[in-house]
Amino acid sequence: MHTPEILIREKGSSAVRHITLEQGVNSFGRSADNQIQLISPLVSRVHGTIRRWSSIVSLQDNRSTNGVRVNGQLVRHATLFTGDVVEVGPFVIQVMHGSVDPD
Repeated sequence: MHTPEILIREKGSSAVRHITLEQGVNSFGRSADNQIQLISPLVSRVHGTIRRWSSIVSLQDNRSTNGVRVNGQLVRHATLFTGDVVEVGPFVIQVMHGSVDPD
């Protein structure tokens, strides 16, 4: 089993950040208090959370102003699998290793 991890890229930039998701809650947003900081006026201070519990990775929008898209669909909550693409403001988050499908 792979450790859940994501790649973050800002649209129009070639810079990429690699993040290994910690067990438990990983908050994301504009504020420096988040585990995953996304600096942009289009991102709420605490935009949402990515939770990692054992082999499950899930995303929760925190009622943000601009929302979160997973694979192009606006969502409030989603289970994240390997290959999913999350959009938060100008950021694209690629799920490199996500939830393990029990099938």
